[in-house]
Amino acid sequence: MSYRFLGPDWLDRAAVAGYYSWAFLVVTAVALALVLSARRLRRDPALLAVLALALACVVVSQLGRVHVPFEYRRSVYYLAIAMVMVVGVAFLRLRQRAVWIAMYALVLAYVAHLSVGLRLPERVLAFPEPRTAAVSGLTAFRTQLDSGQLPDSPLLVTDSCLHFAVPYLVRRPTLAAFGERQVGFADRLPLARQAARVIQGGPDGRRLAERLGVRYVVADPRCEPDLAANLGGRVVLRNDEVVVVQLPPVT
Repeated sequence: MSYRFLGPDWLDRAAVAGYYSWAFLVVTAVALALVLSARRLRRDPALLAVLALALACVVVSQLGRVHVPFEYRRSVYYLAIAMVMVVGVAFLRLRQRAVWIAMYALVLAYVAHLSVGLRLPERVLAFPEPRTAAVSGLTAFRTQLDSGQLPDSPLLVTDSCLHFAVPYLVRRPTLAAFGERQVGFADRLPLARQAARVIQGGPDGRRLAERLGVRYVVADPRCEPDLAANLGGRVVLRNDEVVVVQLPPVT
């Protein structure tokens, strides 16, 4: 994956604040200052492991520049491990640790409250939104499969527009026809190419679908407007954002 696909400013100030939050960055900066101000901690060889982890994350984040296939954008998550270690080590520098631990616990609870994961239930409950046509269509398709109204399929194929939504909502193994610039790992390129061949239709695509056990292709009709005609199959569900085509048997 070339770094040009991300753009030169993918890890700018706004991205760093978005990944970590300013509150967590401030806590880490204070902890780092406490660690560096203590000669005993500064000379502790165990901190070399933390430094090595941080440097490795910086190097990994730039692997795309030499075209090494890796999801290098996620290096920011691994760097957070080193940052948390620094916060933990900072406790060794503090006196009256009970008071400081209580203060740090409050700050970290605040940081956790700001994080995406812990705030997700709050956002879901506080800002209810109507279901999109894609969510309604995919859950309806899953219901049809679960109830036996439609024959089940050991594997589904979807396009690059619905990719993650189909396995998440339909809860079936799914091959997504990702574009090659969307694939983070080289060993997943053959799977994306197989899905693209199935979506293209034709005798070769149908034989491949038969061999893989694919009975349905799920796509966004805005991305694949001629899906049913290309596949020669039967439309079993359709709305503005989802179309599900049942593939015909190979003759």
